[in-house]
Amino acid sequence: MVYKISEFGSLEESLAYAIEQLGDARISEITNKSSSYIRKCSDPDNDQKLPLYLELIIDSECLQMNKGSPLLDFYQNYLEIKSEDFKVKDNLLGILGQLSHNSNRIVERCISALDKNSPAGEKLSLTEQKNISYAIKKIEEKITNLKKKIKDHIE
Repeated sequence: MVYKISEFGSLEESLAYAIEQLGDARISEITNKSSSYIRKCSDPDNDQKLPLYLELIIDSECLQMNKGSPLLDFYQNYLEIKSEDFKVKDNLLGILGQLSHNSNRIVERCISALDKNSPAGEKLSLTEQKNISYAIKKIEEKITNLKKKIKDHIE
């Protein structure tokens, strides 16, 4: 099956990842929608968008299968980016919590990618490499924010 390449870090990419992890049959079973409908919603060139309640069902299933929460991760990253526009300041505890969450994301993605039953077996696929690199990038940003906050608390 041919997939369109979605913009890195987009909702469509997150949804496509969830579909890939759960498979067509499971997606249809949990959402009561055809997998083709869900795939149309993951197409950035299509105006059809997935309702939030279905996103929550899909993310919940991903969590239960130890596949992370790709849609929640998208929304958290989206809100972080939007909050920077308004100069919203994270407190130190919030940054520590985000740092912990993002480090867990790296561990989950590495374990999943190195599983012999993963798409590329015990080697890393291009998608898995991209997901791990993205998780590392997010934790690097959090470490930078943590350093700034610690400096702010010292002065």
